[in-house]
Amino acid sequence: MDSHENIALIRKYIEERWNRRKLSLIDELVSADFILHTPSGDIDLATFKEAIRSYLESFPDSHVVIEDVLADGNRIAMRYAFSGTHSAEFMGIKATGKRTLCNGMAFYRIADERIAEGWFVEDTLGLLQQLGAGR
Repeated sequence: MDSHENIALIRKYIEERWNRRKLSLIDELVSADFILHTPSGDIDLATFKEAIRSYLESFPDSHVVIEDVLADGNRIAMRYAFSGTHSAEFMGIKATGKRTLCNGMAFYRIADERIAEGWFVEDTLGLLQQLGAGR
């Protein structure tokens, strides 16, 4: 796949998975041995799926907007904005009903027409502060 096809794959992945809630698409677009690298440590595909379910339960109206996306062959860089209303417990914080906005960056490696690896940095502290944590 070329850079344009890889960008299209990432756009489909974000739009369908987050904004249309098609979690089954993960199995189609993501490698079974996928690893996501986060500031808190690496997670496998099963843990990643559970994290997505948790976000979607906590922020059922969540929406992701891709602000920028760049590709160099099989490497994709994306800057995004995540928004949603905190409607269920999230990271130990009971539902607040607050509308939130969280910015982040993700980097992906594509292999065999699937997302094989990801690196993820999000303003989780800012999100938690919006929910009243630490006050």
